[in-house]
Amino acid sequence: MWIFSKVGFFSVVQKPGQSYLTVRSRVREDLENLRATYMPGLSVIMAGGGKDYPYRALISHNQFAKGLAEIGNDIHYSNFKNEVASKDTARAQVYGNVWSNMLNTEKPHNEEAELKRLSVGGVVLNEYNEILLIEPTNHYDGYVWTFPKGSPNKGESFESAAKREVLEESGVAAEIVGLVPGQFEGGATVNSYFIMRATGSEGPIKSDEVMDIAWVSSGRAASMIAQTTNKKGQKRDLEILEAAIDSI
Repeated sequence: MWIFSKVGFFSVVQKPGQSYLTVRSRVREDLENLRATYMPGLSVIMAGGGKDYPYRALISHNQFAKGLAEIGNDIHYSNFKNEVASKDTARAQVYGNVWSNMLNTEKPHNEEAELKRLSVGGVVLNEYNEILLIEPTNHYDGYVWTFPKGSPNKGESFESAAKREVLEESGVAAEIVGLVPGQFEGGATVNSYFIMRATGSEGPIKSDEVMDIAWVSSGRAASMIAQTTNKKGQKRDLEILEAAIDSI
C-alpha cells in the first residue's frame, strides 16, 4: 500500500511470518512526522533497511487503522497539492509528477455513456424529520413511491445535480447536510444519494415524470416503497432508506 499524505509518502507491507505492519519511507522525517501527527504507536525508526526504502518502522494493524482514520478526519482542504505546497513546494512538485503519470494507467472509455449510467439523488427531510417521496407518473417501471434522482449534466457536480433533480421532481428546494454511505445498483444506473434538508416552501413539480409527492415518517416510507413492483428497485430504495436513517 502506498500512501501520499501531507506529512509524507509511505509504503506499508506485511512481511512473511510477521503479524504486524512495516511502514517504510524514503525520507526519515516522513516517519517522524507520521508518528508525531497520526500514529504515536509507531516503533523506533530503523535505518539501512533497503535501497528502495532506507527507513522503516513497525506498527500493529489496529494502531495503523486508527491512524488512517485520523488522516481521513484531518482532510479539510479542497486541493491536496496546494496543501502540500503550503509547507513544501519541492515535494508538491514531486507529487504533481506522480499525479500526471497516473493518467497513463487509464484505459479508454466512453465518458458520455458512463455519465448516463450514473445517477444522484436526495433523501430529503423537513422540519418534522419527515422523508420526501415522489410518485412517478403512471408508476413508470413499477415504481409506486421512490426518491428523487437523475443523471448529472456534463460538467455538473454531483451535489448540484442532486439538488437540481430534487427541485425539478418535487418542487422542494433543499440543502445538502450529509452523504448516504455506499452506492446503490438500480436496473440501469448506479446511484449515490445525499441527505438533505428542505429550505423553503414547496413550488411546482417541474418534471412530467412525477405526478405527486408525499412527506411521511420513516416507517410509513418503508411501507410505501414496498408497494413498488420492480423488485430490484424496491430492494434498492429500502436499502437507501435504511442507510439514510442510520446516518441521520
